[in-house]
Parts: sequence; structure tokens; C-alpha cells
Amino acid sequence: MSRVSPERSRAKGCAEASAALPKVSVVMITYNHEKFIGKAIESVLTQEIEVGVELVIGEDRSVDSTRSIVETYAARFPGVVRLVTSNENVGAMQNFVRTIEACRGDYIAFLEGDDYWTSKDKLRLQTASLDEHPDCALCHHRVSYLNDATGQIVSEFPPPQHRMRRTAGSELVNGNFIQTCSLMIRRKAIPRLSKDFVKLKLGDYPLCALVSQNGWIGYIDQNMSVYRLHVGSAWSAQNIEYRVGGALLWDGIRLDLVRVPLLLYYATGLLAGAAKRRLVSLWHGLRYDGTSTATRHE
Repeated sequence: MSRVSPERSRAKGCAEASAALPKVSVVMITYNHEKFIGKAIESVLTQEIEVGVELVIGEDRSVDSTRSIVETYAARFPGVVRLVTSNENVGAMQNFVRTIEACRGDYIAFLEGDDYWTSKDKLRLQTASLDEHPDCALCHHRVSYLNDATGQIVSEFPPPQHRMRRTAGSELVNGNFIQTCSLMIRRKAIPRLSKDFVKLKLGDYPLCALVSQNGWIGYIDQNMSVYRLHVGSAWSAQNIEYRVGGALLWDGIRLDLVRVPLLLYYATGLLAGAAKRRLVSLWHGLRYDGTSTATRHE
């Protein structure tokens, strides 16, 4: 996807870069994101990087115009934008896993269909970091939280204490400090995702915990993404955190994802983090005309 800006040169550059297997795959899962999906896709296509990049979109049979929008992009950028979809809705976790499994790159970055990247250097910087540190399993960076109802940036994530160049995976016991739209992982560090993994209610936090067992967590101190806080995602995500944390505490021994202590520590983190974010959401709800903007740290 080499150095592209105008659409014509961008299409040519993307096609040339995709002639061979891509170095980087971007996972974008989407459902009913017609208001946001175009901006998300454009923020991937305008990345300036000298290696091959593919955008793999997992579209889960939306009931709005999301499907037609992503099909249009796939037609405009064949070989660069690839669709993973079906004739029926499979659910968020199955969509998440099948899209990851469709990736061909050495590295996998993540961007949900209602978020977007703000730096054209994001993929280049993260790819260079993973190239330089082969024992690093995943890396992340700072992210802005946008209140979609007001258009205002309300906070930045992760908090300062988690902005460390190198972190051990065990630090995830205190809660998830990696926002999905900042994440890039080394594909070979992903273990086999079992059927029990698909039964979970969210995927990115458990995935980070699993991948971090195969290397340390890297961090780039730049703000390069925006995570949207909006009614369609915030409250549902908060409820998911409560359900998943409780389910893992009860069922952790049964699941064969990883050893029991790891299951217990990220389950505990989910519950603690969800309680904290419940308070944050109530505060934002009072501040912004009663509209809930609960944060989601999946």
C-alpha cells in the first residue's frame, strides 16, 4: 500500500503492494455501522507504508446499508479490501474469529467499523516496532475517546501509568489497558482459538491475554486513533464486560483456552474495570445532556 494519497495513485499502489502476500492484515469487524464505516475504511486505505497491506472486513449481515458500502470498497480496491461475510448473522465473536482466521499477514492490526485512525504512519510505526523486537508479541498506542453525540474528545487512553515502552502480559491482571483500535499483534503469537473461545462475549481482551503469553507488550507514545463513544456500542459493551467477567470466574476451570490462573486474572480485571467504567459513564451521562457515554475497554 505504498505511499498513496489521491485515489487514482492510491488504487495503483494498493494493487501493486497486494501482488504478493501482505505483510500486514487489518481486521475490521462491522455490524450496522453505515454512519461510520466509510471513515474507518478510508483511514486504513490512506496509510503510508512500504509493505503490502490488506483490509479484511468481517461484515455480519447488517440490517442497514453497511453491507453495500463495504462491497463498494471491495470492488474499487480488489485484492486490498477483502470481505468475510455470509447470508446470515453469525454473532460478534464468530465474526471476530473468522475474520482473524482469514488474515494472511505476519502482523494483524484491529479497527472496528465505528472507529478510525488519525495518523497515516500508524501501521508503519507499529510494523517497524515489531520488526525491531522479534520477542514482542503485540503493541499499542494512545487513543482519543470521542463523544459522538457532542463531537468532543472527552479523554485519552491508556492512563499514564500504562504508557510504558515494555510491559509484561501479567499486567493485564489489573484490567485491560489496550484499546482495540490501537492494537497490532504478531500473527504467529496467536494460539489456537478453541470453540470455547468463540463462546465468550468479547474477544479482544482475552486475545491480548492469550497473545501476551508468547512475548511482551510494546507501546508507542503517540495518539493515532479515535474510539467513538455512542449509544450503539457503549452500554452494550459495558454489560458484556459484566457478563464475561462473571462467566469466566464460574467457568474458567472448564475452558481449555489457557491455564486457570490466566483465566481468573483477566476475569477479575474485567469485573473491576467494568465497575470503574460504570461510574465514569454515569458522570459523562450527567455532563452531556443525560446521554450515556460509558467507556468500553474491550
